[in-house]
Amino acid sequence: MVFYERRSILVLFIGLLLCITIWRASQPPLVPTTELTYRYGLAHVANTSWPALNTADDLSPRDRHKLIDLHNFDYVIGQRSCSELHLQPLVLILVHSAPGNGQKRNLIRRTWGRDDARARLLFLLGAVASDDDQLELEEENRRHGDLIQGNFIDAYRNMTYKHAMALKWFTYSCPEAHFLLKTDDDVFVNSPTMFDFLENGVDQGGVDR
Repeated sequence: MVFYERRSILVLFIGLLLCITIWRASQPPLVPTTELTYRYGLAHVANTSWPALNTADDLSPRDRHKLIDLHNFDYVIGQRSCSELHLQPLVLILVHSAPGNGQKRNLIRRTWGRDDARARLLFLLGAVASDDDQLELEEENRRHGDLIQGNFIDAYRNMTYKHAMALKWFTYSCPEAHFLLKTDDDVFVNSPTMFDFLENGVDQGGVDR
């Protein structure tokens, strides 16, 4: 009797598994149709059906000063837009950085982030509680002109605000950039290889802006 009960349960389980497999196989794909090719040891997806990117003109006028649930968002330290500087960078590089990481920022400025006409490099920061710390940041910005500081407290729990601020600055202040690279101040970027890939590899791989 026990043998037949176990056998019935096994048959029921196999039948259920078969039904789930057939159901999943019949579902439409959840991603756009893509063509996958391999070049330079990397997988490149040639996108064939994503809609065009929205521009700032498509957004509400209130969006500029709204950051997720912050409705009074503004920049404590800002930078001139790419259009004001007549820039059309190949890539906009936005680096998440903590206010106290000045040495890391200087290291990036001297190495992979050094001046290159193909890129615009900016560091993203939140607000600080100390007036002395703020004065140091303002002095650093006077020397280098590459800090963007939002009016939210710079803390790990506010990392999402910093992410959103990066995309907002890209959308409103530098849509002329063909690509956006968002990284952290403890990351090394092989910029010569990146420029070579973006200039020579992307058009062959079919990656859209």
